[in-house]
Amino acid sequence: MNIKTIVLLHPGNMGSTIGAAAATSGARVVWASERRSKASRERAKQAGLIDVETLPNALRESEVVLSVCPPHAALEVAQSVAQYKFKGIYVDANAISRATAVQVGEIVTKAGASFVDGGIIGAPVKKAGITRLYLSGFCAPEVAKLFSASMLDARAIGPEPGAASAGARAPLPAGRSGGRSQDVALRGGDGRDRRDFQGRWITRWLSHGRRGNLPAPYALQRSDRSGANDSGRSRSDSGPVRKTLTLSLWERARVRESCSVSNPFAALI
Repeated sequence: MNIKTIVLLHPGNMGSTIGAAAATSGARVVWASERRSKASRERAKQAGLIDVETLPNALRESEVVLSVCPPHAALEVAQSVAQYKFKGIYVDANAISRATAVQVGEIVTKAGASFVDGGIIGAPVKKAGITRLYLSGFCAPEVAKLFSASMLDARAIGPEPGAASAGARAPLPAGRSGGRSQDVALRGGDGRDRRDFQGRWITRWLSHGRRGNLPAPYALQRSDRSGANDSGRSRSDSGPVRKTLTLSLWERARVRESCSVSNPFAALI
């Protein structure tokens, strides 16, 4: 497919930067300003998005839909697109569970679209190396190519819808280096990918003030103020020395910015 126009739904803090990254492919990136806030309009303007005013206008012009919205709105956005019988590629890049991703896929494919599941890890795309987009679905490689010249690290991980959402949101079971869904999502990835997932999961836990209560077998060794002595034992740990993972302030802040839930595990189930 020759992708000339992409519609972004919607230009929030994350979405606007994803839209700007997609524009590096040379495609037009449009959005629909109807009933959107002043803040959304300002973000879209800063990202260089083209306003076509209404959703029907945007869908008529576009070959690809990028849905980047609050998780609770993912199904509603999919339904709003499906009612216009959109026949292009629908990319859901929202922080939703695998089950919800499958539901979204069913909605848009019944209307005639091709579905690509996406999972974003990291903060809004403002520099290279801080944001990754995992994509799964038969058209995932085609979507990944849209970001090849951008600061967003987009990776197609397989044809199975839901795999990207599962991999981006799966918790690490205690005492294991990776869960089954992560193994699926990271098939073909290197060891660094797995460590990235592990570090972000622990960072998300830390970002909610649980520094002294990490689940076994992890203890925190803070890189700004060491919480462990030279032997690796946590000051708050009176038991056997546990596995220690060093996290930088920058890494914790990066995930803290992108985490919008009060309970870190609520978004990982």
